[in-house]
Amino acid sequence: MNDLVTSLKKSILLKALPEETIETCLATGTFSVKRYESNHIIHFVGDLC
Repeated sequence: MNDLVTSLKKSILLKALPEETIETCLATGTFSVKRYESNHIIHFVGDLC
């Protein structure tokens, strides 16, 4: 999981967070990592279509 945390720390949104916080959020399900292919539409619950 250390490689994942290192990659996430490069993100503008997450770089200010301590590694321990990122690890905890991944372990508890607060954060999840998803991969989407190019040209796919991502819709979040509650967003207007």
